[in-house]
Amino acid sequence: PQDKQVYVIRRPDGGVSIKRLNQQLTGAWLIRSDNPDKTAYPDEIASETSVHDLPIIGRVIWRGGGIGS
Repeated sequence: PQDKQVYVIRRPDGGVSIKRLNQQLTGAWLIRSDNPDKTAYPDEIASETSVHDLPIIGRVIWRGGGIGS
């Protein structure tokens, strides 16, 4: 993954989550929701090696404005 990018990640229950991955100075990755409710959406930590085992479906791309010609 790329630092500070948003990804769709498959959860163990088969659902999906949208999370931002931030690489820490230690090499570990902070997996966090942009939602400020950390009780409902707590941060998680993945090690530098285990982050590559995350079932990442894809990176979220944002496009503001109209789509079309």
